[in-house]
Amino acid sequence: MHNNQPNKKAQTTRNDSLDVITGIMILWMICYHAFIWAKLTHDATYKIGLHLFYYFMPWFYFKSGMFFRPLCESNQSLIEYTIKCSKSLLMPLATWWLAGYLVIIPELIFLNNEPLWKIITTPVYTFLMSGDTLGNGPLWFFISLFVVKVSGYYISRYKHFYFSSIFIILVGFVLSKYKIILPLSLSTVPIGLLFYFAGYLYSKQSVIFKNKYLIILLILMLVICNYYYSSYVDVHLNKVKYGNYFIFSFASLLTIPVLIYLSEMISSKILSFIGNKSFYFFVLHWPVFYLVKAIYSRILSINMADVHGYIYLLLLISVALSVCLATIKMFGSNQLLFGK
Repeated sequence: MHNNQPNKKAQTTRNDSLDVITGIMILWMICYHAFIWAKLTHDATYKIGLHLFYYFMPWFYFKSGMFFRPLCESNQSLIEYTIKCSKSLLMPLATWWLAGYLVIIPELIFLNNEPLWKIITTPVYTFLMSGDTLGNGPLWFFISLFVVKVSGYYISRYKHFYFSSIFIILVGFVLSKYKIILPLSLSTVPIGLLFYFAGYLYSKQSVIFKNKYLIILLILMLVICNYYYSSYVDVHLNKVKYGNYFIFSFASLLTIPVLIYLSEMISSKILSFIGNKSFYFFVLHWPVFYLVKAIYSRILSINMADVHGYIYLLLLISVALSVCLATIKMFGSNQLLFGK
């Protein structure tokens, strides 16, 4: 979600096509979370969205991998690289996790009657045990990407390090099959590394994927794959929702190069802008959802746990987008807390 260019290009301008894709994925992420908050996961629109955008989490690992410089090509030590990643990922994680948790504290105190010791210890315990970030749920991705980047950098000291993905994805499959949840979101690291290394390989061989006949072949394979073996893995939980773990990984790896190829034919200032400012949308929408829920339940005089429905869904999406856009307008693009 940070502003870079693929490692094989020395351009100073942004790649708008990547921003367009990121914009689409961020918008779907917000809608995906809104459907869950509104308790509408049975809705046909939600199910269609899952089938159309099953690769939305793989995309963010893949895109990050496109900017990866392995240890053998870099003059940074592992420690220096770890410090750099800490500043770009762990500091925002801590800041926005705290901001999100502060938003839900009133509910914990006045509605749930939680004791102070539990309010203080529960988020830390939950984070250590599973990587979940209470108050701002999506931030698990920051710790996952941090581990992926640092471990990937360490692995990259070996020649042809990307072949380790074959073994790594098997580890991810075993963890998923036996429902093993590791501390600190580590269950997501194997599948994250697969797409991260795939992004790196793509950046090195991207010219191959400019061939329209190869793209047509990939599209045909995707049609067959998704028609007969449609699959979806909740990357956060490393859990198969439907289909097959390996088919999901394979289909995502096929889809992303096709998506990049097609996105180069699309010009959308709105999507490009959202993709460029994706950090804002990512860290803000969940706390905004909570505030909308609190106000909406108060207006309707119902318990917060009972809030649901289509009107609520539209409120979540529209208010979250509005607040994110207003925040971008107010703070600009050079603030440390928003991914400078």
